[in-house]
Amino acid sequence: MPRYLIERECLLPHAADVVRRQIEDIARYPEYLPGCSAAEVYEDAGAHQRARLQLTWGGFSGEFITRNERTAEGLKLNLEDPGAVLRELTGLWSVAPVGTGCRVSLSLRVRTRLPLPKPLLDSAADELMDAMIRRAEALSRSG
Repeated sequence: MPRYLIERECLLPHAADVVRRQIEDIARYPEYLPGCSAAEVYEDAGAHQRARLQLTWGGFSGEFITRNERTAEGLKLNLEDPGAVLRELTGLWSVAPVGTGCRVSLSLRVRTRLPLPKPLLDSAADELMDAMIRRAEALSRSG
């Protein structure tokens, strides 16, 4: 089973708490994340949440269940029901204050059932980070 590590990082001129709330607001992912057509948070117990995401990307489509943990470092992601393509997906969105802005990091560990071209996974990570950046900018403009 192929394993991949994908990491992205950016600096944003937005407050860390605003960006962190955006990342934790999974129910709104369909509004701005490419390929996410539905999201439902069906359990939210303070530090833990479970969500169901409907994703279509690169010819693959499926429903995924994630178990997320809010930590001091950020939002830890664990795919509970990986589906046909993925065997395992774990990740961490971390947001750290830097001056008046913040540093946003994404680290994903992916294990697939079949080999996937690394550039395909890199492209997905780039799209994900770009969408988060655009959303943070839109939210900061709207106040």
